[in-house]
Amino acid sequence: FALSPEYYLSMCRCASSSRPRVGAMGGALAGGAFAGCSPRLDLLDLFDMQPNSRQDRLAAMANDLGTQHIDTRALRRLRTMSVDGTMYDGLDGLMGVVNGGHSDRVTRDELNTFFVQHHNRLHSFELDEIMSVADKDQTGSLDRPQFLSLCRKLLRLHNDPWKH
Repeated sequence: FALSPEYYLSMCRCASSSRPRVGAMGGALAGGAFAGCSPRLDLLDLFDMQPNSRQDRLAAMANDLGTQHIDTRALRRLRTMSVDGTMYDGLDGLMGVVNGGHSDRVTRDELNTFFVQHHNRLHSFELDEIMSVADKDQTGSLDRPQFLSLCRKLLRLHNDPWKH
């Protein structure tokens, strides 16, 4: 829903009827409608939807990965690609979210619990397929490089599902 320009003008601590009316929020901010007063622009951050802190980025990434539909055939076709440093930090933190921060490995049950917590209950055969794609050494759990590789593949599927 969109809020009216009058609402934003009412956020001004010195709003008066002598102020000119403006047509759009951007015009209100750029057009000088708030000249001489101190608007409550902190309210506009509600609509930003960009993660601002490391915790916000981690929560957003966990939500993206945990709620996505996983096409196991497309996942099997993907190759692992490198990511930038900030993305790697987030993925490393995500491993702590998935396994509770207690070890350097992620088990099948921990992966299942992660998806269930994000309201994405996977079938047993889907979890088996994900583990067979990611668990290269067939130990039954994913070490850090295997988990990070799986996450990068899932992010690629999430960001562009039709390309793969």
